[in-house]
Amino acid sequence: AVGVRHGYPWLVRGGAALAAQGVRFHDLTGVFAEVTESVYDDTCCHMNPFGNAILARTIADAIVTDLDAEAQARSAAKPVADSAPSG
Repeated sequence: AVGVRHGYPWLVRGGAALAAQGVRFHDLTGVFAEVTESVYDDTCCHMNPFGNAILARTIADAIVTDLDAEAQARSAAKPVADSAPSG
């Protein structure tokens, strides 16, 4: 647990640096902050089915958010066709 407490801040800073460089990064270190039920199978880091479901949903939501943002950016970058009638 001591390694996690010391390592997580380093990982969070590294993730923020990646995001600042344009890398799609989502900090999920607080994903279980509001969860009161057990999400782990052990005292380390192996999740039970409930924890896996929360993490999977969070990752899926992040992917959808990124894909939506990417699609909107592509759509905004497309030139608008001239809608004036020809003739």
